[in-house]
Amino acid sequence: MAKRLLWIGMDGASLGFIDKFVAEGKLPTFKRLMERGVCSISHPIPPCDTPTNWSSLQTGAHTGTTEVVSFFTHVPGEPLNVAHSNTHSGAVKAELFWEAAERQGKKCIVLNWPCSWPSRLKEGWQVDGTGPYTPSWRISYGQIFLQGQFERRTLDPAIVKKTGGMAAPLSLAPAEGWTNLPPSHQPPLAASFSLVDGKAGEEKGQYTYHLLVVDSAGQGYDRVLVAHVPDAARAICSLGVGQWSDWLTDRFTRERVLDRTYAEHGPEVEGVFRCKLLALAPDASRIALYRTDIWTGDGWARPAELCAELRQAVGPFTEGSELPPATARVLDDWQTYKEQLAWTREWYVQAARYLTQKEPWDVLAIQWHTQDGINHVLARDIMEDEAEYQPAKAAKAWPAFEACYVACDQLVAGLLEAAADDETIVCVVSDHGALPTFRTCYVNVPLVRAGLLNYNFDAAKGKWVVDWSRTKAFPRRGQLWLNLKGRDPEGIVEPLEYAKVQEQVIQALLGMRDPENGASCMAAALRKEEASFLGQWGNAVGDVPYFMAPRYADSELDYYAVEFDPYTKPDAGPTDIGCAHHLYLPSAEHGIWKVAAVFFLAGPGVKQAYRRPHPITQADVAPTLAHLLGIEPPSQCEGMIVADALA
Repeated sequence: MAKRLLWIGMDGASLGFIDKFVAEGKLPTFKRLMERGVCSISHPIPPCDTPTNWSSLQTGAHTGTTEVVSFFTHVPGEPLNVAHSNTHSGAVKAELFWEAAERQGKKCIVLNWPCSWPSRLKEGWQVDGTGPYTPSWRISYGQIFLQGQFERRTLDPAIVKKTGGMAAPLSLAPAEGWTNLPPSHQPPLAASFSLVDGKAGEEKGQYTYHLLVVDSAGQGYDRVLVAHVPDAARAICSLGVGQWSDWLTDRFTRERVLDRTYAEHGPEVEGVFRCKLLALAPDASRIALYRTDIWTGDGWARPAELCAELRQAVGPFTEGSELPPATARVLDDWQTYKEQLAWTREWYVQAARYLTQKEPWDVLAIQWHTQDGINHVLARDIMEDEAEYQPAKAAKAWPAFEACYVACDQLVAGLLEAAADDETIVCVVSDHGALPTFRTCYVNVPLVRAGLLNYNFDAAKGKWVVDWSRTKAFPRRGQLWLNLKGRDPEGIVEPLEYAKVQEQVIQALLGMRDPENGASCMAAALRKEEASFLGQWGNAVGDVPYFMAPRYADSELDYYAVEFDPYTKPDAGPTDIGCAHHLYLPSAEHGIWKVAAVFFLAGPGVKQAYRRPHPITQADVAPTLAHLLGIEPPSQCEGMIVADALA
């Protein structure tokens, strides 16, 4: 019987990539795991996304039981366009693995496992668990401050909107008003910039920083100083090209924290960040200064005093890897991405080492959100069989994918060295894979065409707004709801017509066609009553779950109010979205890409060098680990022990 469990999660990891890089000799740790234990793909629980599947992994339960349906769940009885965030532990309606383990006398450590914060542990230790995209500790997304011409990537508009723009202009001019100027062979130049992207307090200049550019060696401008005030003697960092600052701090108003639901209380918070000078031309015609995400310095651990302990021992916590940094997404600078991966990886390893040496422990669970981010940015760039394929883009993309997987291999190696022995079960999982997307679909359009969804134009808003009095069906991120009388506030579908309208909706969705080539955009649309084999049941699941065909993605719009005319819009059009996973069937694949997740298992009681011929499901992981650890699984666990993985 195993004494301990080391459970490692990698968001968005795919077995096709691991196999490729193992074969190339790039992932020695994964190669050893394959030799020492069991390897398999794992079918995600639909919707095949982050909140749904990290919740299923930590409970052993399906969507219908956890009630975590993608990032937002609609509650029957509320207006159909209203939904509630699922990226917190209160949304998970089932016992978590570490709750069950703790209840049976096990000491648990949980680092950054999505949908597990606020911590539901009573005695264990936990760091974060709120994300992704809405971690309670992020004050601002990273930004690049630029002057001059730089080659830019084409950016996903949805990501630009979410992250606040990512790039801001600089305007250098002769330094005036500065004191204690350092020696410079050319006249110093200066600029001011807002550290954050234009929210609370900026109108008072609260976050205005000052930048000084000098020529320290007589060979052109080569150094940048950053300061709160224009005084070089009080600079917070001095950087040459390619150099990082140490950790920097500032105070920020509570309103600046992007998601304050579970953050610490008080009118102000401390924020931590780093800067890097990406580029500086000798004549100062071009300059690029990068500022990382800003994270709160406190509030992200349980018990609360653990924050100060970890900051002292290993540095501040900064998750932030769910999307590659602005440097990569704006300037195609993947070297900075690699550097951030390195010091983020090292933080996790050292934090695990510190906590596991602090007191005896039984379960260490840690999640790193890396592959999913790079998938969303670069997925399309490596698809050789697509018309838009460009070898130059692929030549940049493949090394970035390799760096990401190598960093994860090194993370696993570091954690094995820090926290595992011969009596430790080691499990490495992902929540889902991904497919590259090439066309956007407008799921409301076929419903409008069938008379199931109707809009009125609101001139004041400049949008087409749903007319509930003439609407029988409303789609939301893979879950379509009927406007049912007696359940929904403005319901018009009679209960006796429920099955008939479901069928009308299904036929409308299955009739979606790409005007470019006539291809079907929809892989499946099912009556809720028929979808239980996919874990789709209960109040949180829509009346008609639907799944897109590979290459296609839902537009991700809130279909309640849209800017385009839904009566003339085609079913599909071009997209800037790089990849998707949540709207596909668990078995969907396209080239090297699969929606399926990964499952590695090694340690006492586990077969060696066994490649499972058939997939498991995410709900099977928790009961298998509980069995190997000698404890009862979580109370609502519905998965099965992977018996053929056992020695």
